[in-house]
Amino acid sequence: MKTSREILFLFFKIKTFEEILKISDSNKFLELKKKIDAIERSFREVGINNRFSMSERIPKHIWDEYNLEFNKVYEEVIEHLKELVEEEDYQQIINFLESLDFSFFDILNKTIKTKDGEEEIELDFAENFRFKNKRNTFSLFTLPKENRDIVVPQDANSFIFAVDFRQFEFRTNLLLLGKNELLKEDNLYESVGKEMGMAPEDAKLKIISSLYSPEPKDEAIKAFLNRDVILSKIEKDVYWFKGQPVYVNYDDHNGKKIHSITQSISQYYYIRKLKEISDLLEFKISQFIFPLHDSMIFSIHESEMDLMEKIVGTLTNHVYKLKCYIGPNFRDAEEIK
Repeated sequence: MKTSREILFLFFKIKTFEEILKISDSNKFLELKKKIDAIERSFREVGINNRFSMSERIPKHIWDEYNLEFNKVYEEVIEHLKELVEEEDYQQIINFLESLDFSFFDILNKTIKTKDGEEEIELDFAENFRFKNKRNTFSLFTLPKENRDIVVPQDANSFIFAVDFRQFEFRTNLLLLGKNELLKEDNLYESVGKEMGMAPEDAKLKIISSLYSPEPKDEAIKAFLNRDVILSKIEKDVYWFKGQPVYVNYDDHNGKKIHSITQSISQYYYIRKLKEISDLLEFKISQFIFPLHDSMIFSIHESEMDLMEKIVGTLTNHVYKLKCYIGPNFRDAEEIK
């Protein structure tokens, strides 16, 4: 489970402890950290670091002082964050982040069965609430497609069921632009191409290359994406969409700002739906396996095949559509209509 402080820092795009220290600039904390690092290094050098806990290795007066200063650093950073936005916005941001129930991490971080044996999954957030794996843990994010057969059903008499959001972030972008009629279409690029007088593949390539570029070069695409509709709603580095806030760095180019906004709003939807999926699968044989980019991978037991329809119903609405796949493993799963 993520702590509220971690989620708040993520919202403001603080991703590393080094960034926290730059904001706090606490010389006392840095001195204490150097002392503790030196003590830890001495224990490792003689090979007895695993025999004692951290609190046993570090003298109590140093450990207590370190923790006190550690908390002060975090409090200073939080005070800094409050100054980045309007006071009323800050409280609404806190309320929104608290409304995102991150207990779904319980179904993400676990041991799964693979073709090659058991693997530990431990996920975290990257920027804009996208998922990433922690170092030295199992990941599909960088696994070549030809090796995806490693992902197999988790129980006997089960099969792989995968869903993939169609044009996930582009659909979010159209939602933010208010192009609601287009969102009704399944063949989105065909409809967009027709509106702009382009072949579907040309429209797709130009939109993908332009959506987050510093400045779209094609005038038709530039007019269609009309970034000012979104950018004009940023006030003191915060963009709001139906009660959902996104922090936008003032110095970023317009494409980066659109990226932060579109990706964050998309991920808010993904996160809320993961929580609903977590509730749906409670006490079931079927399991959630992995959140791969704009996809979700499941192990479905043959006695619970009705879950596929429930999953699709949970994840789709007037904006977001799915492609679905089933198979004996993730690589060989085939699309079903």
